[in-house]
Amino acid sequence: MNQTILYRFLILIVLLLKQQFVIAAFNITTTNIQSAIPIAIIPFIWNTDSIDRMDSTDSTLSTIPVNTNDPTIKQLPKLISTIITTDLFNSGRFKTLKEEGMLKQPQIGADIDFSLWNTIGQKALVLGKIYYNSSNNYRLRFQILDVQNNSQIMDKWITIDIQNIRATAHKISDIIYEQFIGIPGAFTSQIAYITTEAHNNPQILLNVADIDGHNDQTILSSNEPLLSPAWSPNSNKLAYVSLEQQQCTIYIQDLHTGIRKPIPTYSGINSAPAWSPDGQRLALVLSKDGNPEIYIFDFATKKLSRITNHISIDTEPSWSSDGSTIAFTSDRGGTPQIYTISVNRPVNRHIAAKRLTFEGDYNANPVYSPDSKFLAFVTHREGASRIGLLNLATGKFEEMTPGPLDESPSFLSNGSMIIYATQNNGHRELAAVSTDGQIYQSIKSKGMMWEPAYSKH
Repeated sequence: MNQTILYRFLILIVLLLKQQFVIAAFNITTTNIQSAIPIAIIPFIWNTDSIDRMDSTDSTLSTIPVNTNDPTIKQLPKLISTIITTDLFNSGRFKTLKEEGMLKQPQIGADIDFSLWNTIGQKALVLGKIYYNSSNNYRLRFQILDVQNNSQIMDKWITIDIQNIRATAHKISDIIYEQFIGIPGAFTSQIAYITTEAHNNPQILLNVADIDGHNDQTILSSNEPLLSPAWSPNSNKLAYVSLEQQQCTIYIQDLHTGIRKPIPTYSGINSAPAWSPDGQRLALVLSKDGNPEIYIFDFATKKLSRITNHISIDTEPSWSSDGSTIAFTSDRGGTPQIYTISVNRPVNRHIAAKRLTFEGDYNANPVYSPDSKFLAFVTHREGASRIGLLNLATGKFEEMTPGPLDESPSFLSNGSMIIYATQNNGHRELAAVSTDGQIYQSIKSKGMMWEPAYSKH
């Protein structure tokens, strides 16, 4: 092994690791379900054996253990296992064992006394060890063990992304979540939201953060209102509305380059951008011909297609997952309600739109679940706004949140959670609820937060 390369690589880790300990932009408090799965994430470790019992056959792995006195490097394995523990706990579906409750900290599956872990009520264990690879990177091997059946569930290798160590941990969390819950995890997702700085001349900020509040970045800072952040299907771009120069304008911003471009702007309202599932089109609301109507902008042809045509207000479009239908808000029935319309159907102001909601005083801001089996929206009743959930197959409607000022719902990419904006003693903050209504998350920061949107993956 080239010791110089290893040394340089360790220096790089030190610099990058220091970035991983930055305080999260917001704090998450989760109410877990009663049937949460008991699981122990044993603190991960470096490989310290010259010939390691976990694997002695892979010739690409270093036989010389990483041996450093730098405390930052030493923290890398434990940082990863701590992130995984936090991810699983915050999901509400796992009851993670605290480190002080661990009677032992085994290094490999062969060291485990299953009866001991069964005695303290654990269903599963996760072990992990990091190796230096001769290809000049680091690999992590983790094992998932079934305590009740005294067996190994999974033994998997993953390459550590040194540029984004937290992403590596989130990927492992995704794998563990899917193994036990049966649907893909979504811990690598991000949240876009609007916030303000707390000082005498507050700026309005469009921020993007990891789902756990880390890696928070300001995408845009403005003296004017910012509205309606919407993720592209590949999560590489954001569409949003800015009122710069006293004009509603929809911008598309590349999150990698920072470059932003406006789409064609018209007099009056330009608002509520929503990406088509293929990323080739953008639904939006324009009032250029009078009252607000829903249009579709084609990125390739730069052409607009009008979708609704009614004397009432039509706004807040959301695409179904197959791109065939748009749900939207309209007051054509006298109060704001949720309607759907076929994207490919000729415009007809009398028959094209189908009304879906009839409960409460009014319903608005619809958003399809990733599988389009549900619609989440804001429902207003008896002076309070809550997040409602409509099963499109059965017609069953449920109020999911307590109110009284809940708005801006957005589905997590696996469909398990709905994030939304709320108010607590006049402070604007975020919250999330599971689609089965069993799990609640409170998401708070020092500044105000509103208009959240989960990334698409």
